[in-house]
Amino acid sequence: MTRINRIFLTAALLGAALLPASAQQAAAPAKLPPKLSTHALDTYTGKQAAGIRIDLYAVEGETRKLIKSVRANEEGRVSENLLNEADLKVGRYEIVFHVGEYYKRIGVAQTNPEFLDVVPIRVAIYDAQSRYHIPLYFSPWSYMTYRGS
Repeated sequence: MTRINRIFLTAALLGAALLPASAQQAAAPAKLPPKLSTHALDTYTGKQAAGIRIDLYAVEGETRKLIKSVRANEEGRVSENLLNEADLKVGRYEIVFHVGEYYKRIGVAQTNPEFLDVVPIRVAIYDAQSRYHIPLYFSPWSYMTYRGS
């Protein structure tokens, strides 16, 4: 860290510490509503996974119930949340990304059968007042996910 960066960082920290408590509270952002959302990025082509089909299931034991099926927009994002505040309940859910179908549609050669046909991500909603964002980064041979907000 350069000397100038240290000076700016120190000034920022001191400035925040010197604010009265009421000003610090007023500056706090409003709490965003709970949700479950996703997006998909194709690491093979280096692009957003426009048009990929994504299914959301509620899971109880070994039983799955389809809640909704959506397609990602041109940015690889789902334009609506998978679950909004009114629908977000504590429980297990499975988000299924149809990567084999996606690669067929965009003309990427695959093995037969495809190494990855669908990618199921099973998650637990453990706090219905929280925000859950579960993205998928994938190629024909691998995938990665994490919990964002």
